[in-house]
Amino acid sequence: MLAPFPKEIRTIALGLRRMIRETLPEPEENIYGGLMVANALYSIGGPAKVICGIQPDKIQCRLFLHNVADVKFPGIKIEGTGKHARHVKVKELNKENKKALSRLIGEAFNRSGLANTEK
Repeated sequence: MLAPFPKEIRTIALGLRRMIRETLPEPEENIYGGLMVANALYSIGGPAKVICGIQPDKIQCRLFLHNVADVKFPGIKIEGTGKHARHVKVKELNKENKKALSRLIGEAFNRSGLANTEK
């Protein structure tokens, strides 16, 4: 999925993946799409229960998040108009935005209703 993209984008995508796997309890990873427009979606309890996803392109990675349409995070611009998902354009990962993005992933999980079903 990451092979056609520049090294910087692969590094961001892998950093986001690591962050998701550290934040969500045992997320399932599913890859969809083709070589140049692929998405990694992360769900819990089956592929229909998506919490977030990563979509790399040539200049950035989009971190897609479900259930965050009305969330505001200082320093993080949440974009999009989708009914269920919004995205953040990630052009670099640094100490400040890693912490905020991790909290945002956690918030998407908490709002999913799945946090209450975990043992």
